[in-house]
Amino acid sequence: FRPSLEHLNVDALLMSELQSCFYQEFRAELIDLRPDLTGKNFSYTIGDDAELKIIDLDDKLGINEIKYLSDAINQKTHLKDAAITHAKILMTLADHDTDTFKGTYKLDLLNFQNIIDLGKIALSKKDDPRETL
Repeated sequence: FRPSLEHLNVDALLMSELQSCFYQEFRAELIDLRPDLTGKNFSYTIGDDAELKIIDLDDKLGINEIKYLSDAINQKTHLKDAAITHAKILMTLADHDTDTFKGTYKLDLLNFQNIIDLGKIALSKKDDPRETL
């Protein structure tokens, strides 16, 4: 069974919604665990090692803060699983949705972290996953 592009778009939207719930929960936990990090501007993506990777959006996080956030977010297995599934769907869409992407995007595990900000997608309210690429 090969899912249609329509099904992949629906799956991408569902994974985005799941990530949104899990990511907001993670950030809420930080308020109690590390209040010093709650005001920091960070996000996440999938690294080429298939681990969640923290994106320091303002270049203001220290090495220890990035390590803490990386370790903490990777322990959130529901978020991590949803992110990995979402990444696979987005890679498939970029590869197969020629109407939208015209075959101009190559998205794989090696370059995903340099292109896609999953935290931004999870916190956005897009109804069409193609708008996130």
